[in-house]
Amino acid sequence: MITLTGLAVNRTQKLSIKPGTTALISTTDPYSKLRSDIYHAFIDAFNKESAGYARVASVKPFEVCLNKSTVPFSRVGYYVPQIDLILDGGKEWSIFGSNSMVQVGEEALCLGFVDGGMNMEHGMVIGGFQIENNFLLFDMDKSRLGISSSLLFMRVTCNAFNFTRSN
Repeated sequence: MITLTGLAVNRTQKLSIKPGTTALISTTDPYSKLRSDIYHAFIDAFNKESAGYARVASVKPFEVCLNKSTVPFSRVGYYVPQIDLILDGGKEWSIFGSNSMVQVGEEALCLGFVDGGMNMEHGMVIGGFQIENNFLLFDMDKSRLGISSSLLFMRVTCNAFNFTRSN
């Protein structure tokens, strides 16, 4: 579990979050869930920052879907607004297109975040899709979490690591 102090979309749309809001990291939830109050502000900010892309009909469980043919592709996935989770202490976990946009069918490219409702225990649950190809290091002794940026920047994916080998 980590503490969030805010979210940013494209580094310009900064969303404040109630102090003490926590995020749970989950490998069982496929996509990130946000508490409704955070989700709606996040969707509004993403829509504003991605206004130049053509939209297609939403595909459940996603609300915002873009026309794939209008979105350029980069080394770190589709070129869409960067999402930053602002952590307690001022550090940021940046999420790029490969971890924010889900291809659904031939033409829909959907924002991979869902509304978790108002009764969530945590303000956010970070799902497996958002974790893919990021290296997370849990330091249990010091109660710290280290997070890489997307491994795709280094032209590598998690499947390139051999965690079973010992020296």
